[in-house]
Amino acid sequence: MNLGNYCQASHFQLEGQFVGFSGKSGGKLKYLRVVVEECELEIKLAKYLRVNLGLILVPGDRIQVWGQTHFKGHPDEIKLKAFEVKKLASSSEQIIPNTKVLASTKKAKILICQKSGCLKRGGKKQRKALEAALATLNLQNQVTIETTGCQKRCSQAPNMVLMPGKTRCSKIQPEAIATLLKKHYLVEEGG
Repeated sequence: MNLGNYCQASHFQLEGQFVGFSGKSGGKLKYLRVVVEECELEIKLAKYLRVNLGLILVPGDRIQVWGQTHFKGHPDEIKLKAFEVKKLASSSEQIIPNTKVLASTKKAKILICQKSGCLKRGGKKQRKALEAALATLNLQNQVTIETTGCQKRCSQAPNMVLMPGKTRCSKIQPEAIATLLKKHYLVEEGG
């Protein structure tokens, strides 16, 4: 067996202080630099994390990183790749007690139908309520709103889809939107 071609992988979870990014590739950040117990690590980011994290993280933030280690034959050749990054706290930002932002997983966005059927049944009010709720929950930099064509559920209008997770929502009243966003994008500590 040729050990040079032998590859092992295992999962990791770590907590440390975000230092910065490196390896810009086409304007996208490729690597995350984290200090863990006085050791600086460079962790490759999964492609879906590269755009959003540049808007969320500031040097000095405490973060948790989950991913996979790869090493080929020799332990000195270990490479880390992150699949999830969660911001724990920053020196300049106050975190809502007992909650953490689920900003780390795949691109967080809301797909909202803006075709005539949904607009006639409250789509405009729904969009305004979404924008207001995102601002109130301090999620406007982590969750984007994208308009779509018909979502093929006209009889249940207005319609939207919460990403990640592809959670389909229909007939949501504007006053219920903040609660819905809290449940989908904020996670209670310890639960």
